[in-house]
Amino acid sequence: MRIVKYYDNDGWARFSKIRDSDPDDMAEFGIPVETVDISSLLDDCKKEIHNALAENGIMCYNDIVSKQNSVTSILVSAIRRRIVNAFKEVK
Repeated sequence: MRIVKYYDNDGWARFSKIRDSDPDDMAEFGIPVETVDISSLLDDCKKEIHNALAENGIMCYNDIVSKQNSVTSILVSAIRRRIVNAFKEVK
């Protein structure tokens, strides 16, 4: 068995296990191998991101340009923790 990546009809990258002798285009019919579910990840951190932007005085495009490191830090901080926790839950 081998793992093959393919894209579903909605454009999501997926993985599945198929037989070594199967062609790659059989991936959608293989055994699904999925990463963690992140469907609600962004919904969960909207308020945290909003409040952090406000607390850092990021209110307009010029603020984003002048405070790029702060914006990046805010986004990474809010999202990374949730992704790590999602993986811990399925460990």
